[in-house]
Amino acid sequence: MILVIADDFSGAAEMAGMAFRQGMRARVSTRRAHRMREGLLAMDTRTRMASSSRACQAIHALFQGIDLDCVPWIFKKVDSVLRGHVRLEIESILSLTGLQRALLIPANPSKGRVIVDGYYHIQGEPLHETFFARDPHYPRQSSSMMDLMGREGSYPVHLIEEPKHLNKEGILIPSIEHMSQVVNWANQVADSCLMAGGVDFFEALLKAKGSKPESCSANLSPTNDLPNQLFVCGSPGALAAGRLNWCHQNGIPVHECSSTWLASSDMAPPRTWVEDAIGHLQKTGQCLVTTSAEPLNHVMNGKTAASRLVQIVRHIMAGIQVDQVFVEGGETALELADAMGWHDFRVTRASSEGIPELEHHSNHLPTFIPKPGSYPWSDEWLVER
Repeated sequence: MILVIADDFSGAAEMAGMAFRQGMRARVSTRRAHRMREGLLAMDTRTRMASSSRACQAIHALFQGIDLDCVPWIFKKVDSVLRGHVRLEIESILSLTGLQRALLIPANPSKGRVIVDGYYHIQGEPLHETFFARDPHYPRQSSSMMDLMGREGSYPVHLIEEPKHLNKEGILIPSIEHMSQVVNWANQVADSCLMAGGVDFFEALLKAKGSKPESCSANLSPTNDLPNQLFVCGSPGALAAGRLNWCHQNGIPVHECSSTWLASSDMAPPRTWVEDAIGHLQKTGQCLVTTSAEPLNHVMNGKTAASRLVQIVRHIMAGIQVDQVFVEGGETALELADAMGWHDFRVTRASSEGIPELEHHSNHLPTFIPKPGSYPWSDEWLVER
């Protein structure tokens, strides 16, 4: 069994989806480590928004339920722009496993996210000049990898350029500008090194270790010819990247919640809003529910925004059958899963980019399609009507 440890739900799901694309049986869990003879288990430790002490405790608790003799290798999934407790969690895993080094490749060159001379860039722009500089929880005020990793820790951080530097102890971060470099590092790294990073590195590792794609996993033709598709956007990054314009271009009705209700003490959504969303689904089979496009951190914290969105979704699902729920934003996805009592999932399909469709253990609709908010939805998921 391959073990993936992620700090949020969408990240865990993304890794499971990529493993499924490579022909592996894959599961996602938010509650406990399962015993699997083969395949991949992606665990969400729920620590992206936690305190540093809580993050450390969660990693230690996870390893108490794992037989490392049954795990050939571990991958630590990190946020591509290093939000969360990246260094602390990697160091905790190194300490618990007895490993002396970690190779960290958070860059995703397939999405224009690269590291050049120790500085992070997105589509040619320094990280601190992108919308991530305005992240409500982890604003990226620097593009320096050393700044992003933090200057203090139990293990040293090294910026490296060549595989011969893999013998250093600590956390090793190479410059990455092209996918070929990611592939080269994946072919060079040994199992005695903790592997950490983003989806590009993980995909390269799966291929380097011999997994082969199954063509059947690429088929996204839904079992229901015209499923009701409910999109839920709880990601400020997705809104900043133009999610509402994408909906308008694809004819998906948008149901935008006002910041007035989001900031109020009334948790129940206005009845007319719920009825409008249900009406959109009845008429078009699609609808997107989201928060106000204005910065939410001015009126409330992100977790409360996610809770409000989940309340609306639950009311909608009580009024009409929803076949697929598409959720962007790890916090929103986890809030919805918790509210519905969903903790364990298996991957049933995945897009070409590795975004999975998850079926929860009850095998009842709806299926669940979560993804990070900073990536666009693939048109593969859209159903012509």
